[in-house]
Amino acid sequence: MITSESKKILFYACSGGSNTGQIANDAPRELNRLGKGKMGCTMGLWTNLPNVVAAAQDGVCVAIDGCASACALKALASQGIEPALHVLATELGIAKSGDPNQMLPEQIDKVVAAVLEQLSVTDVQVSKE
Repeated sequence: MITSESKKILFYACSGGSNTGQIANDAPRELNRLGKGKMGCTMGLWTNLPNVVAAAQDGVCVAIDGCASACALKALASQGIEPALHVLATELGIAKSGDPNQMLPEQIDKVVAAVLEQLSVTDVQVSKE
């Protein structure tokens, strides 16, 4: 069981050029709006920005990817960080297309719901900060 009373939940998302990449990118914004955590900088992990890497190392990381390429997961792994959760849009029944504009609000909601469900199962709590 994962608990985090003192650590922030950070969402690291794919933002690829497909519909599923954009769905994965929009889900953390909604989770942030709901007060469930903050969006981390996935590119900052890839480019080894010290403050971004330190934040990820100090937080509870959630990787949200659009497809099996798992870019957010790989960005965390590039810094030796294993996320507490990994959600994949295509594993939720969302078909990938090459059109980043071919996404529906209910698909974003589906990814958000999957993250929230997994957070509740693992008993991860948002920091009071």
